[in-house]
Amino acid sequence: MGVLTRGVVNTEFARARQGPARPARTFDDGAGCEWRVTEHVAASGRSLVFMSASAMRRVSNYPDDWWLLPERELEALSWRR
Repeated sequence: MGVLTRGVVNTEFARARQGPARPARTFDDGAGCEWRVTEHVAASGRSLVFMSASAMRRVSNYPDDWWLLPERELEALSWRR
């Protein structure tokens, strides 16, 4: 699957990626709030984006196997800078 920009494969961006982005994950934090976590890869680097109904957090320093972390570790990771 290629990277699309307005329907056209952006091969320069695709070659610059450091491996495929992982699938999205959802989890409930200790307060019962649902979070959706997605990995974003851009020319400036990669980051995890944590989104809830009322907040968004972005983390740039995270383990490669983040999607395998238990929910409490994923929650703690969301607070990193």
